[in-house]
Amino acid sequence: MKSILVMTLGAVLISGYPQTKIHLMGNKTEEQPYRVVQKRDKFEIRFYPEALLAKVKSGEKSYRSSSSNQFRKLAGFIFGGNAESRQIAMTAPVHMEKTASGSAMHFVMPKAYSMETLPRPLDDGIEVYRSGAGYFAAYSFSGFAGEEKILRAEEELRVLLQDSGIKTIGNFRYLGYNAPYELFNRRNEVIVAVDYEPVAN
Repeated sequence: MKSILVMTLGAVLISGYPQTKIHLMGNKTEEQPYRVVQKRDKFEIRFYPEALLAKVKSGEKSYRSSSSNQFRKLAGFIFGGNAESRQIAMTAPVHMEKTASGSAMHFVMPKAYSMETLPRPLDDGIEVYRSGAGYFAAYSFSGFAGEEKILRAEEELRVLLQDSGIKTIGNFRYLGYNAPYELFNRRNEVIVAVDYEPVAN
């Protein structure tokens, strides 16, 4: 077990993540807010309010194949690669999704910013947008999340929703909450927008 931990830490140290990036994804990181409206046995329904996000796309149709390059571009934006050379705090989680044309990664911007006050990215490949409020189904799992593990979680949530008669809307997303160096208590989620009507009190 000790040798496995040493090897994992070594891989992290040579992976190219600057130390400042690692610290910004620690326990004090601002998290995207949501409200749980219904708990099921293996998943929950959440309400997510509007949020401001930055997105970068790739032609790779995979959660993981281009994630390092996507992360590097978005990290460059929040670490000063913007019109005001301003540092923007990193939040959690990082959103990743597969689309009809490839894949995309999204960073949630701190809630203190609006579309008007957020510095403009210098990289034209970064799109800043405001998401609409809505209901999402969420399925949680632990450990390090490779492509196959994410796809299994996605399929598990898909089946659970079909069995519950809940219609999905749009693409599934993988949400990652942890820095690369965090070996234990890792938090991963797969979410998807759903056609959901809350029960009136």
